[in-house]
Amino acid sequence: MPAEQMRDEGASGPIVLLGLDNGGKSHASKFPARHEEVALRAARLMKLRAVKVTDTALSADLAKLPEGKIFATGRGLVPFVKRELYDRFAALLDTPSEQSLVDETETIVKTAKQDSGVDPSTWERLAPGAMVLARASSDEGWFEAIILTTDDEAGTATLRWRDYPTEPVVTASRKQLGLITA
Repeated sequence: MPAEQMRDEGASGPIVLLGLDNGGKSHASKFPARHEEVALRAARLMKLRAVKVTDTALSADLAKLPEGKIFATGRGLVPFVKRELYDRFAALLDTPSEQSLVDETETIVKTAKQDSGVDPSTWERLAPGAMVLARASSDEGWFEAIILTTDDEAGTATLRWRDYPTEPVVTASRKQLGLITA
C-alpha cells in the first residue's frame, strides 16, 4: 500500500489479520480501515489476531500483503504469506496497536448476533428454490443444492442436490450451508 494511500486511511490505518494455522504456516492479509468491523468479526470467527498499522515505515510491507476477502458467512480469506513478512506484522502483537482492536472486537461481539455473525437479512434469501452449497458429510466436498423447505425455528433446510436429483434429500443446519451470492 503506497504511503499516500496509507495517509488516506487516516490515523486508524489499515487492519491486518494474521495468524498461524495448525501446521504452523503463516497467514496474513490487509483490510481498509473502513472495513474494520467486518474484518474484526472475521478475525474472531477464524481465531486470528488483528492489528492496526499506522507506522508508515511498514508501507512497503503492507504493499506485499494480499487484500483480504470477507464472505457472507462472516469468515474471510486470509492467504499464506512468507514467514518473514508475517513476522514483521507479528511484532505489533501484544502492543497498543492490537489491544485497541481487542477492545473494539469485544464490543462488536457483544452487539453482534450470537447465532452466526451473519447479517440476518442474508438468511431471508434462503427460501425454497434458492441455490446453496452443502456437504453430505464432513469428509466430502461441497456441492450445489436447491432448498426445498426451511424450518426457521430449527434453523434447518431440506435440500435436493442440483446435479444428483435422484439422491435422497438431506436436512442441514443453515450454519452448514455455503451462501451463493450474485
